[in-house]
Amino acid sequence: MHGHLYQIALPILGLMAVILILGLANAQVGAIPVKAKKLLTGPELSFFAKLMDAAHGLNLYVCPQVSMGAIMQPIGGLDARTKVSVRNRFSSKIVDFALINEQANVVLLIELDDRSHIGREDHDRRRDQMTAAAGLKTLRIRDGKTTTSDDLAHLIREAVRPPEARQTQMRQPAVA
Repeated sequence: MHGHLYQIALPILGLMAVILILGLANAQVGAIPVKAKKLLTGPELSFFAKLMDAAHGLNLYVCPQVSMGAIMQPIGGLDARTKVSVRNRFSSKIVDFALINEQANVVLLIELDDRSHIGREDHDRRRDQMTAAAGLKTLRIRDGKTTTSDDLAHLIREAVRPPEARQTQMRQPAVA
């Protein structure tokens, strides 16, 4: 008789445990105190419009607010622990804008340096060194309000031009 009772009670207890676990899981998801926010601030949105115009003329696409974890990865050959440690150094950081070509290769990173960057120059320099180590160049724009689409197109062209092409252009004599 006790065996028959266990055959009924155990499945019922198991079902109750599953219901309890699912209920707790759903309660935890619903209890996370989060809300949506705008992707870009007002100044970033204004700059984004100019950048879109400049990039279009260069056959590039603008991706705003890109996670560094989406565009960088630890080098191969690292042990698992080191790989995780390296990834954790950049994976939660965000780049203001990434310019990509038609093959979705990152061509240039653009950081809009507003007042929040004052006094953080060392932090920005270390960040640029990290992206440079991955082969990604960063263009920092100090004043997005006064920068025009034409100015941006010129800065982007210069930033992505190979160094030897820039040196050759600088050495050419000015035409009178």
